[in-house]
Amino acid sequence: MYLLKKSNLKRVVKNYMNTFGETFRLLRKNRGISLKKAAEGTISYSTLAAFERNEHIINLQSLVEILFKMNITLQEFLANINIGEPQYHSWLVDVHNLSIARDLDSLNTELIRVKDNKDFFLN
Repeated sequence: MYLLKKSNLKRVVKNYMNTFGETFRLLRKNRGISLKKAAEGTISYSTLAAFERNEHIINLQSLVEILFKMNITLQEFLANINIGEPQYHSWLVDVHNLSIARDLDSLNTELIRVKDNKDFFLN
């Protein structure tokens, strides 16, 4: 399990929100893909726009589906993010490996584990 100290949790969550949305937007624009096209069939346009503006967090499944449609691997996406917490990054890499393996059962288990355990990232 990858743990963060309690004092770092707020900073990591803030970085997560800011970095993921901003990184997604840069990669999408660099690929010349419209926001509407990226969101199509997965989540609403307004939800994805809010994610890019760091006003909303989308779930991992939606993020992976949208990245797949844009021909961006989760590894490429994560490589463009600098969260600053190696433990957290390692956990995301583990999730990425599960997504590459298309191990949906393990991905769901991991997501439930994080959702049900409020102290998942705490020491």
